[in-house]
Amino acid sequence: MRRLFMHNSLSIPLVYIVCVIHALLFSPVARAIAAPDTTDTQSTAQSRALPFEGQHTAVAITSDNKKVAFAYYDTFTKDLILRVHAVNDVYGSSATKTTIDSAGDVGKQVDLALTSTNVVVLSYYDETNGNLKYARCAIPCTSPVVTSIADTDAGRSIGSLSDIEVTSTGLAVIAHKDVENGNVYLTTCKNTACSSQTTDIIARSESPMTPVGLALTRSDLPILAFAVAAGGDTSNHDLKLMYCADIACSSENTSVVDSSGNTGYGIDIVLGADDEPFISYINDTTTQLQLAVCSDIRDCSNNMTLYGYSKFAADAVLDTAIDLHYVTADRYRPVISYHRYDTFDQYGSIITCSNTNCDSVGSPYNGLLDGYGVSMAIRADITAVGFYKNGANVYNSLNTAFPLTAGTNYIIEVGEAPEAFNKSSPANRSIVKSSSTILRSAFTEGALQYEYCFATSIAACTNWTVFYPYSGATRTGLTHNTTYYWQVRAKNRIGTTLANSNTIWRFTVQLPPATFNKTAPANNAIRQKTSLTLAWAASTRATSYDYCIALSARACTNWKSVGTKR
Repeated sequence: MRRLFMHNSLSIPLVYIVCVIHALLFSPVARAIAAPDTTDTQSTAQSRALPFEGQHTAVAITSDNKKVAFAYYDTFTKDLILRVHAVNDVYGSSATKTTIDSAGDVGKQVDLALTSTNVVVLSYYDETNGNLKYARCAIPCTSPVVTSIADTDAGRSIGSLSDIEVTSTGLAVIAHKDVENGNVYLTTCKNTACSSQTTDIIARSESPMTPVGLALTRSDLPILAFAVAAGGDTSNHDLKLMYCADIACSSENTSVVDSSGNTGYGIDIVLGADDEPFISYINDTTTQLQLAVCSDIRDCSNNMTLYGYSKFAADAVLDTAIDLHYVTADRYRPVISYHRYDTFDQYGSIITCSNTNCDSVGSPYNGLLDGYGVSMAIRADITAVGFYKNGANVYNSLNTAFPLTAGTNYIIEVGEAPEAFNKSSPANRSIVKSSSTILRSAFTEGALQYEYCFATSIAACTNWTVFYPYSGATRTGLTHNTTYYWQVRAKNRIGTTLANSNTIWRFTVQLPPATFNKTAPANNAIRQKTSLTLAWAASTRATSYDYCIALSARACTNWKSVGTKR
């Protein structure tokens, strides 16, 4: 299924995907639709570290049900990344990672689909040039073909909020919008590389920030769901469904799905076995998650059933994604993943209908803490959910669980360990002439936490303490003539990077002699003999003594060594 883009502007830099092998996704609640129970139900899931790499997710499952393709925008490099995992590969050991496109700021609002032969096709936004971009590659995607599609007529930025599907002949169809006016475009590719295509405005929505949903019927006819500013009022949207009579949508019929308030945000759409559309979306007036089910695709205005799921009063729902879980060939039920938040927490949640008509719903699972930008795909008994996560919650979700009634749950995480970096001071093999010093290192991209170890031998440098590189770690009580060893590591929930390519640094403390006093002759003494002995007390850590003698303090500059004598 497709990716979704939030209707408000949030920038959260973490990404991971969740793959779940299940028999039944949830045990549904038996009764008519009402506000669902929001109590979390959890079971043990396998997990490793949390990523820190990107946002804007799209996910798909291969036709053999063995691999998950996961695309996302890398917030650090501003590139489009594709990773492919085995569905049950908890630690990502089988994963391949490909930079699909790095030409400028590319990859936001990505969507992904697979052909019948599991060739990956992607649509995404080129923010540098304002174009729609298309990429195609065969797994493992070592040589992606990338095509840029520009508005050659009006010069608009036409690549935003795209949704991509593939026809039965393997050609891509892309719905997208322009940034300036929110017009809905349809691009139909005439070859596999999409180097030849037609791009036309098929609707004027006047809503640049609401996404467009696209699905293809069994006969490859485009069906689009999108919001339109009602009467030109951009604070009041209606949700509409467009049925295209041909692949280029030169003839269409548009129905009003929902006009109750400011609605049509966070849209996603999927078609059932008889091409009946299921649309998940958000009513921004009530902040409710909505589901629309249409029994006649050609005229949904008179054949539409709407379902609303009330949240807590303080909650708001943002992105949604929908797919169908097929129990048998003709029995399936909608499954919706969505991002919601209340006063204190953000959640990626999943809710399941009891049957095709969604007569009742199961209790939502809210365990994807801080899950934004959800995307979802379901094949057979495998569900994949993609989302990105708030980096402020660094280490508190290592054992995330999922409330499935059967099967094994996996969290397959993406991202990279922090980049290489170096310690800065004290310098390696340096001499420190104080009983205290401050350990400092450089910062590095991708780090969520820094730790240091400090010991009098390399082998003992095993106890790690959290610190902040800018202020450093102050060490006091250092002992004279002692060598200290230290190392710094940067961590995120993908991995750990040791400073200086894992080279431990050392410094030696050599403190100056302790303060001491002269003893004879006394200060300002008079009537001294012409031959006398200068004497002073011992100084701790002194290895030799020098003295000077002159007729004035200013002239006492000629120092003579007496060794250890006093």
